Parts: sequence; structure tokens; C-alpha cells
Amino acid sequence: MEFDSNKIDELVARADEIFESPEVEQMLSEFYALKAKMEEAEKLIKEKIMEDGIKSFDGPNVKISSQYYGAKYKVDESCIATIPKSLYKTKYLPDTRAIDAFVKDHHDLPQGVTPTIRKKNIRIALKKS
Repeated sequence: MEFDSNKIDELVARADEIFESPEVEQMLSEFYALKAKMEEAEKLIKEKIMEDGIKSFDGPNVKISSQYYGAKYKVDESCIATIPKSLYKTKYLPDTRAIDAFVKDHHDLPQGVTPTIRKKNIRIALKKS
């Protein structure tokens, strides 16, 4: 897979010519078309890797790791009186560690605390050579 990184360097050097040069405008147009294609390809690559169930990979050139993001639990405000104060940090912000410990001890979530559906993110990074 090859592309001419010198053209990107040239575009960066000549970017201030955008208003006078149709050539620079064309280069910028090609750059953003390539960027959009690369971003879409990255999204599809990540989806394919996640479909295969890979959680992490540490190869000689690439490192892949995945993690969930967003709140793990949410507090049902109508049940706030029944939820132990030790299980949330502020009135409606669940304390994930405390709730995980509660679940470990009681094998169930307390009334008024429900799990959320969290999105999983995958990160792909080049290793420094």
C-alpha cells in the first residue's frame, strides 16, 4: 500500500496559495477525498476486528486494544431513596467500583441501579520504530 507523502508535504507548504492556485485547490480536494476514504476504511477495519472478537493484539508493528466507554451503570431517580448512599458519588452519579463490589457480594444489582449499554471502542496504534 503506497501513497506519495511528498504530495502531502507539498500541500502543507503551499496551503496558503489556496485562493490563487487551482492546482492547490485540486490537491486539497484530493487530500480530503483520501482522508474521507481512509477514515471510512479505518471504521470498517475496526468493525471487522471487533466482529472477530479480538480484545488485544501486540504485534511487531501494530498494537490493538479495545475498551468500553461511557457509564457502566445508571441510577433510576425514582428509586434514589432505596439505593445505599455508598453506591453513588453525587445524587445521580453511580460509583462503578462500589457497585461492582456490591454485585460481587450480593450477586445482583441493587434496586434502582441498572446496567447501561456501552459502546466498545477499539484503538489501533503504530509502534514506535
